[in-house]
Amino acid sequence: MVTINSFAASSSAPQDTKKTKPLDVVFVQDTTGSQGPYITSARKAIRGICDRIAASAELSQDQIRFGLIAFRDHPPQDTSYVTKEFGFTSDIAVMQKNLASLIASGGGDGPEAQTAAIAAALNLKWAEDAIKMVILITDSPPHGLGEYGDGFDKSPDQNDPLQIARQMAERGITLFVIACEPALSMYKHAVDFYSALAQITSGRIFPLTMADKLGDYIVGTAIETIETENLIGEFEKVIVDEVFAKDAPVESVVDNLQEFMKSRGVQINSVTVEGGYAETETFKKKVNIWHNSKTVGAARTEVKSLAPEVAEDDDDNDDDDGEMGFSLGEDSEYTWDRERETGAIKKRSHVPRGRGGLFGVVGWRMSKILKAQEQMPSMLMVDPASKIYLYLEAEAPF
Repeated sequence: MVTINSFAASSSAPQDTKKTKPLDVVFVQDTTGSQGPYITSARKAIRGICDRIAASAELSQDQIRFGLIAFRDHPPQDTSYVTKEFGFTSDIAVMQKNLASLIASGGGDGPEAQTAAIAAALNLKWAEDAIKMVILITDSPPHGLGEYGDGFDKSPDQNDPLQIARQMAERGITLFVIACEPALSMYKHAVDFYSALAQITSGRIFPLTMADKLGDYIVGTAIETIETENLIGEFEKVIVDEVFAKDAPVESVVDNLQEFMKSRGVQINSVTVEGGYAETETFKKKVNIWHNSKTVGAARTEVKSLAPEVAEDDDDNDDDDGEMGFSLGEDSEYTWDRERETGAIKKRSHVPRGRGGLFGVVGWRMSKILKAQEQMPSMLMVDPASKIYLYLEAEAPF
């Protein structure tokens, strides 16, 4: 792996010492009645992920915090609670106790209060310098996607999940979705919507049966983020120059930075995992619509025009192992593919991903720069880029 110690020969960029970062992981667990067949597996998966992270992340116990948010639905569909927060803990035993208290009950119309739950996750007291991850476990979509029988046209709390996901991305929070199958794939829009929601934050969707691999994937993603941030520290001046001298948007800064790293042979380590869903062109189109829309409402009509009808379940479609069977229309844009669920975790080295890892890290750095600009305008009177750079180099608190 090649490491660049400065942006250019003439650059005075400081050398950044490799370091570890704390890790905050929040589980957002569906506890509605439909989770009855899955909640035991979900609890087991969460415990396994926590244990794997603790064993593999090379962090001390107090550097890893786990959080838990349970959710059901909004009144009148459910009157017990919309969300229930358990806060952060570094004690896995406490986390296990919190998980054991969760009971699957309530809910009503299929779609549930996922939007309120991820909004609650966004607003938790995250450690400022931590790698931040949210893991949503559910068997249903949020309100407002246009699913049959949805009791609400949009989330009753007036939040929009696409906007929340973008706020997560801006704050460096990665969202993973664990899909309880085959229930989730019985909805027309759920899998493609959650795929897009996760992609906005540089995350991805996994079937629950692959959850045992998620611990390794999270550890690998955390390592990639740490390596990316260490590397970005060596390129701080070019980010500042792009922001102020060229007034460039984050997309342009990321693209230019990635090209420079590529030309210098810079690589970082990461992991990938195969399997889960077989995607078709229609599926990809739907994901793209959700991903690029500002709100769920703006995307709903366009997505609906592409969605196939879900075929009626039939008795002959039940699986031999007793799990609920399902079938999709002949023109279905995706299938839950059990054969692909055994895909192994693969390690690789590559140029930092532009719209993946780099995007979140550079966006966070740019927000610091802009905050410095707001708080210390006098520094911009002469050579604004270098003045702000010196301010960042001094690591002044914001």
